[in-house]
Amino acid sequence: MFAVPTMAQQLKKASAAKAKSMISTIAKYSKAMSAMTANFTQRSSFSFMDEPVVSYGSMVYSAPLKLEWIYTKPYKYTFVIEGNKVTTKSGKHTSTMDLSANSMFKSISKMAFSSINGDSFTSNRDFTVTMYTRGKYWVGVLTPRSEAMKNRLKNVTIEYDPAIHNVRKIDMTHKNGDFIAIEFKNIKTSTHKTCK
Repeated sequence: MFAVPTMAQQLKKASAAKAKSMISTIAKYSKAMSAMTANFTQRSSFSFMDEPVVSYGSMVYSAPLKLEWIYTKPYKYTFVIEGNKVTTKSGKHTSTMDLSANSMFKSISKMAFSSINGDSFTSNRDFTVTMYTRGKYWVGVLTPRSEAMKNRLKNVTIEYDPAIHNVRKIDMTHKNGDFIAIEFKNIKTSTHKTCK
């Protein structure tokens, strides 16, 4: 399920017209979304690990600039992005960082928000977006534009479910082959207005 090479083999590239239609639809529903909650399963595989680590938790997104990433198993850890600040909580320890003072965390924050709210597909200057289909799902493969980003990241694959108008999977593959794969379940959203 999380193996990036296998997923890539199942992709069918969308025509230019189809890709334009897909991105237009994603933009429409993403713009209307005011909040999203979901449970997630995250699988992380790094070269220094003997085997992948599977984590579980929940996510809460509030437009436009608040995202809570709450890990509950195998450890408890909370990662909150709000405006230009990142707050991490682990046990009794809490720390806060100003994103404007750290370009790497600022890029990670931007990617996190744009992956959840759909901006990765529609208004992304940092990545080249190529649209595909995989069965009933739409898939955007994001390839870094800048050399600095290319040195760290190979691509980001975002799987979108047009039936519920939401992102359901995010895979981040690093240049060295390390990857993080996230799958969302029990997705609930609210909107600013009704999409028709």
